[in-house]
Amino acid sequence: MPVEAPVSKFRKTNLKIYIAVCIAFVIWCVYDAHFNETFREKYTDADGKPMGWLVVNQKAPPYLAGVALLLVGYLFATRKSSRTKMSSSSATKKKSVMTPYKP
Repeated sequence: MPVEAPVSKFRKTNLKIYIAVCIAFVIWCVYDAHFNETFREKYTDADGKPMGWLVVNQKAPPYLAGVALLLVGYLFATRKSSRTKMSSSSATKKKSVMTPYKP
């Protein structure tokens, strides 16, 4: 019978950190692209077209949010599968009945 190891606690913690970093970058990019006037003035040319980092900050948040959602989905999928395997394996084991010792 092969041994199936669940996702380690280290990997789950790293996934949570990656999710938090993605969300932080989403918030940062949205703030810089839409609310920070000095940033917008710095990275807008004379014609009013965004350039450089302003374009990145305008385009990146949906992709970063998508990556965060994929990581959350993976985290919940691994949690659910490990719980299901544990509960199904414990349910299939036969319970032994203790009988008193009779000499």
